[in-house]
Amino acid sequence: LNDLGSSNSLSYHLWDGAQLLTAVNAGDNTVSLMEVHPTTLELTLHAVRALEGIYPCSITAFEDKVCTADCAGSVMVECFRIVVADEDSEDGLSFALESDFVHDFGFNSPPREGRDNAVSPVFGPGNILFSGDGLQLGVVMKGDAALTPEEIAAGHTVPPAGFWSFPVHALDDSSAYGTPEYFP
Repeated sequence: LNDLGSSNSLSYHLWDGAQLLTAVNAGDNTVSLMEVHPTTLELTLHAVRALEGIYPCSITAFEDKVCTADCAGSVMVECFRIVVADEDSEDGLSFALESDFVHDFGFNSPPREGRDNAVSPVFGPGNILFSGDGLQLGVVMKGDAALTPEEIAAGHTVPPAGFWSFPVHALDDSSAYGTPEYFP
């Protein structure tokens, strides 16, 4: 089982004529936005944004949207908009990430023993992904692992296993994420 407990800690996509690579940085609770040069494959780092939650384990991107799943402590989804930061740069466009949406699932997953910034590989978010048309954001939850009496006494809870689907609506050049629906 991998330490991230996830299946996509990197996401590659095309937007605004650029090849973009986004990455979750579980060690310091950030997300990075990079551009991939089309012929040399060199990476240009455009932005690193801090997350509200801890231990991002999965990331997805669609057009100008980037969303992460935070997996340790408070289980959360955090989304950002990619914006053009500098159109006049002699090196081409410069991109930034602006906070767009946060959803706290209301669970308090216990950290791995001896490692506060790590996640159990048996419960919590396992994958986050946009639908092909970008109108849904889905989160696969692993789980329902039995918590120990000590973890329960410490106030830890885990999300039920299943699929959470957030509708995504475009409103006046901004995005709005709706209330998620849960499917066991």
